[in-house]
Amino acid sequence: PGAAERLAKDCLVLPPPAPDLPRLAKMADTALAAGPTARDWVYYEFVKGLAEYRQGHFAQANDWLQKVSAEPGVPARTVQAYATLAMSQYRLGQTNQAQAALAEAAKIDEASLKDAGRVDWNDRLIAKFLLKEATEMLKPSAQP
Repeated sequence: PGAAERLAKDCLVLPPPAPDLPRLAKMADTALAAGPTARDWVYYEFVKGLAEYRQGHFAQANDWLQKVSAEPGVPARTVQAYATLAMSQYRLGQTNQAQAALAEAAKIDEASLKDAGRVDWNDRLIAKFLLKEATEMLKPSAQP
């Protein structure tokens, strides 16, 4: 499950080619199959939400990502979740909620992810990419 989660997340950071989405979604499901008692369950929930988002299943993504964003403790994961949640909410036409999720992602990024010596550098990069994508998507000139 851990390897499936990491590989799927790495491949879903940027929008992958459409033919790759079913395989990546299956990897996310493989991670999720570990069940809620798994130590890294919140990471598995996140990758499932990200996979749903990349497939255009915005309501399902919203459900998974809301669970992850409510889990405290890991700033990079929380920024990833809020940024992706903002994008899914925006795609659902929930612009106020999307702006609030994006603002929360930016706040956590500013407060917690500035230390260049953090050991979770890979998750920080993923958080930065997703935050940048969400910021671009939610610019005032953009339309859902």
